[in-house]
Amino acid sequence: VAGLEVIGREHFGVFPLKGKLLNVREATVAQLSENAEVLALCNILGLNFDETYEDGIEGKLRYGRVMVMTDQDHDGSHIKGLLVNFFHHFFPSLLQLPGFMQQFITPIVKCTKGKRTETFFTIPEYQRWKEATNDGKGWTIKYYKGLGTSSSKEAKEYFSDLNTHRLDFEWQDEAIDGDLIDMAFSKKRVNDRKTWLKEFEQGTSINYGSDAMTYENFINKELVLFSLADNMRSIPHVMDGFKPSQRKVLFACFKRKLKAEIKVAQLAGYVSEHAAYHHGEASLNSTIVGMAQNFVGSNNVNLLFPSGQFGTRLMGGKDAASPRYIFTRLEAVARLIFHPDDDPLLNFLDDDGQSIEPDHYLPVLPMVLVNGADGIGTGWSSSVPTYDPRDVIANLRRLVKCEAMEPMHPWFNGFAGELVPNAKTPGSYKVKGILEVVDDSTILISELPVRKWTQDYKVFLESLLPGGTGAGADGIIKGFKENHTDTTVAFTVNLDPTVLNRLRLEPGGLEKKFKIEGSVSTSNMTLFNKEGMIETYATPEAIMEVFYEARIQGYEDRKNYLVDKLNKEFRKLDNKVRFILAVVEGRLVVSNRRRAELLRELADEGYELFDGGAAKKKDDDDEEGAADAADADDPSDLGALARGYDYLLSMKLWSLTMEKVNALRAEREAKNAELRELEATPSFQLWLNDLDAIEEALGELDAEARRLKEAERRQIKAAGRAHQAARRPGKKAAAAA
Repeated sequence: VAGLEVIGREHFGVFPLKGKLLNVREATVAQLSENAEVLALCNILGLNFDETYEDGIEGKLRYGRVMVMTDQDHDGSHIKGLLVNFFHHFFPSLLQLPGFMQQFITPIVKCTKGKRTETFFTIPEYQRWKEATNDGKGWTIKYYKGLGTSSSKEAKEYFSDLNTHRLDFEWQDEAIDGDLIDMAFSKKRVNDRKTWLKEFEQGTSINYGSDAMTYENFINKELVLFSLADNMRSIPHVMDGFKPSQRKVLFACFKRKLKAEIKVAQLAGYVSEHAAYHHGEASLNSTIVGMAQNFVGSNNVNLLFPSGQFGTRLMGGKDAASPRYIFTRLEAVARLIFHPDDDPLLNFLDDDGQSIEPDHYLPVLPMVLVNGADGIGTGWSSSVPTYDPRDVIANLRRLVKCEAMEPMHPWFNGFAGELVPNAKTPGSYKVKGILEVVDDSTILISELPVRKWTQDYKVFLESLLPGGTGAGADGIIKGFKENHTDTTVAFTVNLDPTVLNRLRLEPGGLEKKFKIEGSVSTSNMTLFNKEGMIETYATPEAIMEVFYEARIQGYEDRKNYLVDKLNKEFRKLDNKVRFILAVVEGRLVVSNRRRAELLRELADEGYELFDGGAAKKKDDDDEEGAADAADADDPSDLGALARGYDYLLSMKLWSLTMEKVNALRAEREAKNAELRELEATPSFQLWLNDLDAIEEALGELDAEARRLKEAERRQIKAAGRAHQAARRPGKKAAAAA
């Protein structure tokens, strides 16, 4: 709107789209007629669905062009694509008109240095510039995450230079452009989209410096980037089972060392700041809540603790309280599964110079099997069932010992029903709830199939009542009572005896009529593999084998890192003992000497240099702090010596005593013993030790769950007795009568 001040309103109108336009290609008439954005667009332009516009638009439309202005990110590209798809599906002749469809491009990165300014419209273009300018040192970098990042002044500058920022779409022919648009948005061409994405070459980007962009280039060089990003945030990784948003949450929790409870809304803000989360807070809050849920059908092992109402099986988690009112923290088991000793081995990503979450974690267990995963991307979708973590642990032990794995079957924590393999379809299972016939007119439903929520099932039963949508005037059931809790199911259903007998004799029996059977399958376990490519795994054992190969190498790397770390700590302690003894015995004088002379003597005496001794923060008027800061910036040999011997020369004066020597000797011997023990431990034994620790923690969690369940049972029983006692007339009431 700020730009209209420059170009005027006589020939330009502005219509702000609310989110993404509907994909109209396979939309129903009802969907189109109820979509406010589609209707508004048609009314504003004066579009008529009965008109083809093959003979031009003169006098037929209220505007002669459509110029799209979106965020210069992947979602902005998707919005452009959806608009192109709308016109191609309903009014293809409009796209063939030169200049009818245009886009207004804005910078995604601006770099300034003095009076010089470099503007970039694509990230690959910016990255090439960074490589050519010493990583952009000396430049001020500003990312424009959305249109809102630009100021009114900048918006006026954009519109004052329309030739630079306006880019026409150019039509070639239906066989090229039309087919590509159809491929990108048609639900029937999933396999074509898979091929399209597989053929993408990394580093490909659009050239915004030209006067026009063909629809072919838009689909193949810009829209494809959205589709790839959509898969990245929708399809989990085989190693940690996370999507990027979940990985960001866990990274932020580890960074904050989240042991004390914090509001979910507050944690979401911390994640946004420290893990560079660039999407809506509502989505992030939902991710955090999902990682803490522990009802049947959610997580088998929740990594975050649910303090408050995080949702139940009554509504599948939709009954969670507002993020402002619920609290969370890391579960103790989280750091056993994502061991801190593996953190130095991770490949942490960079966002605008900020270190954020790794490309994937290296958990002790394949969490994608423990907690499962679901996601829908572009061309691919994923659905991985959950498995018993104890079965996973047992099979990992077998792999470590070079033994054959036992077949694993889906498992849902707290589920009381039955899982039956489908003999005809390998990898497919029937998930059966529990239905019991109490008498000739009553049935009790005490468990539902996984992810069939209690409230939804209540609506289904209501449809079977007289006059219900699924039962007709007479109804199938007479009524039902609800006695379930937030963790259990208990529907008592009353039927006419003749109806009950008839239903029992029908194919599928009562289970089919009352929808007590569900299904789960392992046919679509699609995940990103170690190389960052999408791969579909046929069995959970196949995922286990891939995980094992990467994880066993990870333990070898962990051992090597820890050995190097302990060795360095041992040598540092040994040098400290030598140094203090030399000072105490008078063989080394450290006071009243020039710095350079002292440093040279330490080097001549063979004291080892250790980099990384951070200079202590001092006040600006502290001369020692100023000297340390100078050392850090000094590239000379003297500066290197000062940094390398900081661990010796920064010791406090009272450390130069025999008591300190004895303490350091004891610490040195303990460190040496720890080092020798680690060197003698095979890397696979580290894994087995971690598995033992996780299994013990899971046992403690189960014991706590049983304790809480027993306490709840006793509380309900006591409340029942109190209620019965209250209903009986007391002695005083009897005497008064």
